[in-house]
Amino acid sequence: PRQRRLTNRQWILTTTFRSDFW
Repeated sequence: PRQRRLTNRQWILTTTFRSDFW
């Protein structure tokens, strides 16, 4: 599906958010 196509920016944003949240 199209949702499976995740961009690097989205991934970095998620990682940063998770790191900040954790």
